[in-house]
Amino acid sequence: MKSFLLLLLLTPCLLLSKTNLIIQDAILKVDIANDPVSRNKGLMFVKHLPEDEGMLFVFEEKQKVAFWMKNTLIPLSIGYFDENKKLLQVENMYPQQTRPLKNYPSKKAIKYALEVNIGWFEKNEVPLGSYFSFE
Repeated sequence: MKSFLLLLLLTPCLLLSKTNLIIQDAILKVDIANDPVSRNKGLMFVKHLPEDEGMLFVFEEKQKVAFWMKNTLIPLSIGYFDENKKLLQVENMYPQQTRPLKNYPSKKAIKYALEVNIGWFEKNEVPLGSYFSFE
């Protein structure tokens, strides 16, 4: 039991927190990836993502980033948000079996990235310039 508790204390980055994110009229249950390990893993090996779920990547500093689809099995849309939680850019990303892997870079420095099922932003009528908040 002690070793299990020690493992939990030493690896907090393996335990993702979940929260509700609101954007326009949509509510998403999101896993928060706010450390290097969880951001690197992302949605790798996920076979199904419910329509009302996603993953929010939180970066310590505003920066330009690039995502790829390494070991990602489902097509995704990614929204890049600034430090004010304003949607700046949306890209559709597809699973890829061949190398080199395509990168999906942010055009501007961002603080947040939201991965959802492909087409989610369009389906939920979330235009560029929309803001998200936490429930």
